[in-house]
Amino acid sequence: YNSGNYTNNLRLTGDQGCQVYYNNAVKLATTNTGVTVTGDVVATNPLSNRNKLINGDMRIAQYASTNSAINTYGPIDRWRSMGGPMGYTISQVTDSTNYPNTHYAMKIHRTAGNTQEYDLGVAQGIETLNSRCLAGKSVTFSFRARVGANFSGPSSVLKVGIWHGTGTDDNPLSLTGQGGTTIDKTLTTSAADYSITYTLPSTITQVTALVYWQCRGTAGANDWLEITNAQLEIGAQTPFEYRDYESELAKCQRYYETHNHLTTAKTTDGSVTSQWSTIT
Repeated sequence: YNSGNYTNNLRLTGDQGCQVYYNNAVKLATTNTGVTVTGDVVATNPLSNRNKLINGDMRIAQYASTNSAINTYGPIDRWRSMGGPMGYTISQVTDSTNYPNTHYAMKIHRTAGNTQEYDLGVAQGIETLNSRCLAGKSVTFSFRARVGANFSGPSSVLKVGIWHGTGTDDNPLSLTGQGGTTIDKTLTTSAADYSITYTLPSTITQVTALVYWQCRGTAGANDWLEITNAQLEIGAQTPFEYRDYESELAKCQRYYETHNHLTTAKTTDGSVTSQWSTIT
């Protein structure tokens, strides 16, 4: 408390009020009804559009309902499977208990009885136009996840990575000048939040966020990973950014879009037939 000069200080008054001064002017004051701010409130990092990943809550699934092909996209938009050849299925699941805000998650399920021992997971690459702003910055990759009772990763370890490259829109898993970090996270059958932080070099032009596990032994019935609320942002972890559905769909459709197409044809008796087909 300074009884005379309030140039740059904090003043506490007897009625429990608080005033913050700068250059002898009140910039923030508490009252019995709330807080009054004079001037602009400027965030160090963006308050909106801070998540550089698209479809991190796994709501958008324009592809087929499942995907069992390695190193391909789908069924969850913008997420690409990764690893070696093996039996597995990726699908979208709905679960309001473990994911009460999102309600959706991506499930990577190794086929029961499979004995192939390769890496298995998913990744999302951020295109060059959206990666350049991350160069030289400390970034955090966070997500919510759980595993099945037969999860085959040694010691229930999930590999979590932030990779980077210096090319232009390369394959997100085969980057020019590839570098980055991969950190082990031990998961359980209960949904929980996880994160890693990494400082990107100033020369990067691409960034990839990824998770995978090293499949070992024969897969049981519940050898799977569920993941949602995936977020990559500048600085420390903040709560997951829930964007409205139409905005997220538009972001996904920049890379992949499906729509119905009506075709008509005349038959031999002169009548007309119509058929709807899906175009991607």
